Amino acid sequence: MSSDKKRTIFFNLLLMIASIIATLLITECIFRLVSPQNLTGSWFVSTDNGLLVNKSSGTSKHQLENRIVRYSFYEPNFRGTPIKEDGIKILVVGDSFTFGLLLEEEDTYVHHLQQFTDMEFGEGVFQYLNAAVGGWGTADYVAYIEDFRNIVKPDIILVFFNGMDINRSVNRGIYTLSDENKLMLKRHILKPPKLKYIINSIPCYQWLIENSHLAQFVKASILTRQYNNKIRKQTVSKKKLAKKPSAQSNVSHEKSNDLAKQTASRKELAQKPTSQSNISHEKSNDLAKQTVSKKKLAKKTSAQSNVSHEKSNDLAKQTASRKELAQKPTSQSNISHDNGSNLVKALFKRLKIWCDTNHISLCVTTTGWYNMSHALGNTSEFFQSIEIPFIDIAPSVSGRIGDNRSEFIFQGDGHPNEKGSKLIADMSWKFFIKNQLHEYYRTKENSNIP
Repeated sequence: MSSDKKRTIFFNLLLMIASIIATLLITECIFRLVSPQNLTGSWFVSTDNGLLVNKSSGTSKHQLENRIVRYSFYEPNFRGTPIKEDGIKILVVGDSFTFGLLLEEEDTYVHHLQQFTDMEFGEGVFQYLNAAVGGWGTADYVAYIEDFRNIVKPDIILVFFNGMDINRSVNRGIYTLSDENKLMLKRHILKPPKLKYIINSIPCYQWLIENSHLAQFVKASILTRQYNNKIRKQTVSKKKLAKKPSAQSNVSHEKSNDLAKQTASRKELAQKPTSQSNISHEKSNDLAKQTVSKKKLAKKTSAQSNVSHEKSNDLAKQTASRKELAQKPTSQSNISHDNGSNLVKALFKRLKIWCDTNHISLCVTTTGWYNMSHALGNTSEFFQSIEIPFIDIAPSVSGRIGDNRSEFIFQGDGHPNEKGSKLIADMSWKFFIKNQLHEYYRTKENSNIP
């Protein structure tokens, strides 16, 4: 190949690269002017067991319109603070409320609780470790505790039970009930999302999505497509589930019709008049015996007819019941609230047993944003029955908020803002956490726990 031809190829290659860069820059400028994106980074990672957790190092930017915050992360998967060698460790788990979505670290209610605790007991006596993850349910934080218990080694586990915990626990599929009556659980290992792993490994990916409107648009489009595909698959699955009882109902209806026909035939046979009166006198004795035999047969047939009729009625009732079931696809497509409640009850029992075995104190409260008093039947009675300290702070939070809810949330998002976060910290500390820590501290001193 001649040198002139090489120069031409090289020049064309440079021209193509320059054209691509120019096109990307022009497209970026158009997005910035016409359709600016929220430049939010990624802080979710998946463990080998498929559990979604926070990353263990670095920072991530989060933007909602004009509001921009930056989260800091530490090993293993904590927001806000690394583990200290000394002090009583309080592992805090929950969802995006507890994580402190859209809040700077000093405005999260976990940080406020750390301040309250330092003022009450002295700095360094207790340390709060925030492992909460947006989108978590009860199943997620139970799995996290089981997987990371030997790394974190908590002394106290504080759970903030929230409104979506039950549904998320069911939908995630990390645990299922192997025996609903005995509330026995089976743990499932989920497959880590390969696409997310591949994308996160792209050099400069984090910088791109936090600074480029074009890159953020591409990311949002991919996530939207994945979400729509997931919803589509769930819809198809629910439709199949809704058709299943209808097919069973048709089979039962056919069986019921067959039995009804058999019953009618037997009734006609049982009611059919005899012709013994036309038979001659000479054979009357023989026919009399036959008549007695036929009467017995008629009674037997009638009895069988009644039994068949009863079976037919039973099947008809079952058919009607199945028809009603087939006409309610919505209730079939959604897992019942009772099943979800039983799953979460089993999860808390499992967590309680593990905590007792490892001499760890477990206590549960709520964010107060939702009324959880009947989330698990009678929620207070349930936690009392398994000896887990619990209080729902929703009445206190609602009393303070009143009709001014908009003052306590981020507009366009719904999560607690700085004022809402401080309210959760105040109410949970005043009515629950303060007393629990004093009780733990007294128990620790009396038993001389090292």
